[in-house]
Parts: sequence; structure tokens; C-alpha cells
Amino acid sequence: MKGALHVPASVDPLTALPRSTVVLPVTGMTCASCAGLIEWKVSKLPGVHFASVSVATETLHVDFDPDRIDTGRVVACVRKAGFGVAGPEGMADPDGRTGTAAIDESGAPSRRLVLGLLLTAPLVVYGMGRDFGLPAFPHDQLAMLVAATIVQIVVGGPFYARSWRSLRSGTSNMDVLVALGSTVAWGSSVGVVLGVFPGTGVYFETGAAIVTLVTLGKFLEARARGRASAALHALLDLSPVLATVVRDGVEVEVPVEKVRTGEVFVVRPGERVPLDGRILEGRSAFDESMVNGESMPVTRGPGDEVIGATVNRDGFVRVEVSRVGADATLARIVRLVADAQARKAPIQKVADDVGRVFVPLVLAAACATLFLWLAVARIDLSSALMNAVAVLIIACPCAIGLATPMAVLVGTARGASRGILFRTGEALERVGMATVVVFDKTGTLTRGEPALTDVLACRAGEEAEVLRLAASAEQGSEHPVGRALARAGAGRGLALAWPREVRAVSGSGICAHVEGRVVLVGTAWLMRSEGVALEVVEAEVDRLQAEGKTAMIVAATPAGGDGPAEPMGIVAVADAVKPEAREAVEELFLLGLDVVMLTGDNLRTAEAIAREVGITRVRAEVRPEEKAEAIRNLRNASPAAGRAAARRRDGG
Repeated sequence: MKGALHVPASVDPLTALPRSTVVLPVTGMTCASCAGLIEWKVSKLPGVHFASVSVATETLHVDFDPDRIDTGRVVACVRKAGFGVAGPEGMADPDGRTGTAAIDESGAPSRRLVLGLLLTAPLVVYGMGRDFGLPAFPHDQLAMLVAATIVQIVVGGPFYARSWRSLRSGTSNMDVLVALGSTVAWGSSVGVVLGVFPGTGVYFETGAAIVTLVTLGKFLEARARGRASAALHALLDLSPVLATVVRDGVEVEVPVEKVRTGEVFVVRPGERVPLDGRILEGRSAFDESMVNGESMPVTRGPGDEVIGATVNRDGFVRVEVSRVGADATLARIVRLVADAQARKAPIQKVADDVGRVFVPLVLAAACATLFLWLAVARIDLSSALMNAVAVLIIACPCAIGLATPMAVLVGTARGASRGILFRTGEALERVGMATVVVFDKTGTLTRGEPALTDVLACRAGEEAEVLRLAASAEQGSEHPVGRALARAGAGRGLALAWPREVRAVSGSGICAHVEGRVVLVGTAWLMRSEGVALEVVEAEVDRLQAEGKTAMIVAATPAGGDGPAEPMGIVAVADAVKPEAREAVEELFLLGLDVVMLTGDNLRTAEAIAREVGITRVRAEVRPEEKAEAIRNLRNASPAAGRAAARRRDGG
């Protein structure tokens, strides 16, 4: 299939069978039931080992035996099931991105929903009012017929299309239940209005409400899926589209998809790293927060690995490409997120399984009712038919069709109002059974940006002057630590001076002229390289760093005269803990839950933050692609965690 993403064939080490993988962008899916139908049909093909549909990215991942089946047969199977496979312009990138949109919120789905709400609301109000004695108006049933018919045809049209597609494929899903129940309610009511079933009530509001409310649930699900897809695309957009590659000794800008492993590219200060690679020349500080969550930039030098889409803060480096395309770190992260978002809620799977059996059973019950009333009770055909219709109406899948989307809606809305975002319906359903709560650090327990924590002076009473000189030297700095110092100095009302002849030392600090003095702010390495004696500050620097803080030494030449720079004091910054973090952790412990911190930050910083908020279990320096495995390990150990939680709850 032209344009599809193929993974070269290999041999499974467990089964010794040839395996290949293809990723196909699928169009026409509206819900998890569609994904389940595609998976079921494709999985039945001979030679297919595994099929998985990601609704978030609208892609089908197929693991198959290339000797027994080709991509064309998979595509034909998808199309036979009633779905489309996008053309080359919509094919999946190596990172799994497709050219199709999850939902057009301004298009037909939203217009159908608005029409359904406008017509259904009066029907429901009038129908309920009649039950409480509201007087009828002339030709009311005819007016209800018109409104309900519009809802049934226009709003319910997609249900009929999907139901036909499902039945044609030999299955029955939620759409079949909704279409059947609403059609019976509407059809029996039409029979009353036309005089076919005299003496019975109408159920126009029932049919319209089923169609409209389930449409509302599906629209909300699709809109959430669209936001998830947009978030994935925004993550992918972090990566630059061009790389400055060195070819034949000349720097040329090349699209990143055309760069190959082993080529060399350059990254200047302030630029994003276009691809994963290994530094050959140069040293710089890299902002890797989008990958490891660490708020402080990390210094990298020759031989160190750099990650695509991270930001080069202050140095010039030459990098050899090590991974491209689907193997790149960012692409792997996106695939992990997309796969996680594609999972259905277990209750939705149950509803789909019930639907496959429920529809035939309801039809059988209705037919049995018709036969028994005719053969045993010997009533007339009209009355027997209405009894059969009553069975269908009573069996109308209101609860099955509405409970899941409405419960998810209410739960996610309540969570969002309290700052809690549920990624999937499965997460919402399972949270009540949780025994372990896992926290990230940066931006979750902490504010996500460095702030001044300590100012120490070598001479008593000079703390303000130490901070003033450091903040003055860092004015205009783009480094997070520099910005934190400048912000702290201005916030305390200090008289800051604008620096001159500023020289940034990559990954180590800054040197600037402030009010005629040379001011140094940086690491011990910078101070030693500038000939500054450190004996008086080394112990305090070690203490602050042991607390997980970033300690910067401040040194300056004498005021009004020449001479070597001498240490004046220390300023320390750290990612400050949110004031409510400790209280939240304590409440989780009181609920009997085990609490774990899982972060990409360094161990020393992670342990310092954990002590501050009261967490005892810490896993640090975990890369994004390793976090899913870490969560699985915690899940596998959850029975033990649950017993520990129970002991705490019982006071043991």
C-alpha cells in the first residue's frame, strides 16, 4: 500500500515466525466500538498475529506474517467493514501522525447535535407534562411526529449507517441497540398517529431523547479525542522541521526527514536540537524538561547524548545523528501516549459484548411475545403487535447507551473543576480500585520553575548586596537560574544595575561588569578557572546541593579598585514545592493509599522534594519511555501495596 508505514520484516525470537508491521490511517471511526469492529475483523485474517486500533491517532497497527498476507488484504478488510483508509496525503508518518482530523467541531456533528437538542427538549417537556395533567393542544401528536421524525432522520442518520455497517459485518454493537430502540419507539408512535394502533400512547419523546443524548455522549467523546490528538500533534511540533547539517565541510539546511544516521549537524545557542545524537564538539546546557521533567538545564559535552526537540541554551555544539524517524525519542514518547489513549474503558467493552448478544435476545423475546399473544391468548393482531412493541420499547437500551458516556462526562467534568484530568474512561473507572498513587515531580508537586531559596554572605549583613550583584549580572539572561535570580532581586526592591560586557560560560555561569566591578556568578568550576579561592564557601555549597538545590557562588572584584575576584557569598535556587502538596500527600496516606514519586529528575533533588512533602518511595532519573514500564511494575506489585495500605488504614 503506497504511503503506509512499513516496519521491515523480522523473525519473532519466541515463535521463529516471520513478522512485519504496518501502520494504516483509518477514516470513518466515530467511537471505540468502531475500533473494536476493525480489530475484530482484521484479527480474523489468516496470517495476522495482532491488530490494534488507536482512536486517538486514527491508525491501525497490524503485526502480520508477510509470507501469508499482504497489506492490500488488510486494507480490503478494513474497507469491507465499512471504513476507509486514507490516501497518501493522510498516511501515517513514521512517528504515527496522520493527516486526518479527529473531529470537525464546527461541522456536521455539532449542527446535528444542536438540532437534536432544540427539537428534543420541547418533546420531553410536553411528554412529561401530559403525565402530570398538562392539557393537550390541537394536533399535538402531529406536531410531535414532525419534530421526532426530523430528529430520527437527521440526528439519528449516523446510527443507522453504523448499525448497517455492523450488521453487514456479522456483529451488533451499541449503535444497533440505539437505532433499534429509537426506531421502535418512533415507529410505534407513528402507527398511533396514523390509526394503525388505536388507543395506545405515543413515545416520540423517548425515541428522540435516545438519539439526541447518545449523540451528545459521542460528540463529547469525539471532542475529547480531538483534543488528545491535537496535544499529540503539538508534542510532535516541538521538533524542528530543518536541521543544519555539515556536508562536504559546508553547513546546509536540510529537512529532518532527509537526515540520515551518522551525519553531523550543528546547534547554536537558543535553537532546538532537531534530532537525537551524540555531541562531537562543544559544551552547552540543554533544557530537557519536555523529556525528563527536570526544571534545571543539564550540561552536556563531547560524548554525551542529546535528545531531539530539547533546547540548547548557551553553547555551540556539533552533533552526530544517532536515531531518526520512528526510533527517535520524541516519536517513541508520542506512540506511548497514543497507545495509552486508545484503550477503551472496560465497561464500554462489556457494553459492546452485551450488545452482540442483547439485540438477538430482544428480537427473539419480541417475536415470542407476538406469537404467544396470538396463539395462546388469541387476541387480535393489532393488540398482539403492540405487546411485542412494548417489549422492544422496554428493552430499549437507554441505560446501556447513556450510562457510560454520561458517567464519564460527569466524572471528568467534576475532576476538571478540581484540576484533575482523566486521560481515558478506563482511568476514571479504575481510580476507585487504586492502591498506589504515583506522582510526577516537576509541575505536579512543584511549581515547575526555579525560584530563589537561599542567600548566604561571607560577611554578616551583606546578604542583600550579594543578591543585588548576582541579580544585576543576570539581568537579560535566558537561563532559568539567571531569570530566577533577576526576578528575586527585582521582587525584593533592590537597586539593580544593568550589566556590561556579559560573557556566558556554557553550563557553568556568567561573567559581567557591574558598576565597575567584575562579577562572577556560577559553579565551582567557573570560579576555579577564574582563580577564585573557594575554601570559605565549599562546605555550604555541598550542604545546599545535598538538599537538592542549585547553588551558585557569587564572586566580585573589590569596589573602586583593582584586584582578584573574591567570593562574596552563595545564592541557591530550587523548584519550589507547591504549598498544598504536603497536605494532599497526607490525605492520600489517610485514605490508606501508598504514594510514590516517579520523576526524570536527579536522585538528590527528587529525594529532597520527597522529604519535604512526606513521600518515602522515590524513583528518580526515569526516562519517559521507561515510565510506562515502571507503572506496570507497580501495578504487578499492587496486591502487596494494597495489603500495606490496609495495614495503615487499620492502624497497623
